[in-house]
Amino acid sequence: MSITKDELKVGLQVVYQTVGKREEGFVTSWNDKFVFCRFFSRDGSLRTVANSEVCRYETLTATDHRDQDQIDWLMNRMRNLPDALARRKNEHRRI
Repeated sequence: MSITKDELKVGLQVVYQTVGKREEGFVTSWNDKFVFCRFFSRDGSLRTVANSEVCRYETLTATDHRDQDQIDWLMNRMRNLPDALARRKNEHRRI
């Protein structure tokens, strides 16, 4: 069953399902038309590092496929990444 706007939350675990394709990931944001998600590669790492991927509501199903602590850790790490990159850039300028 497809997810609805009412059940959306950042970090919600989802499965993207189309014919012959099943991918596990989690919600990072959404708007009226689309849901933005991060998905895992087969080796368990995040498939994309820089950007979320856009999905239609009807292609996503809410399901637990990983420990929620792992998802929360990844979300916190992504939130802190811009600050870490800015610090690194400033450190480089001081050299």
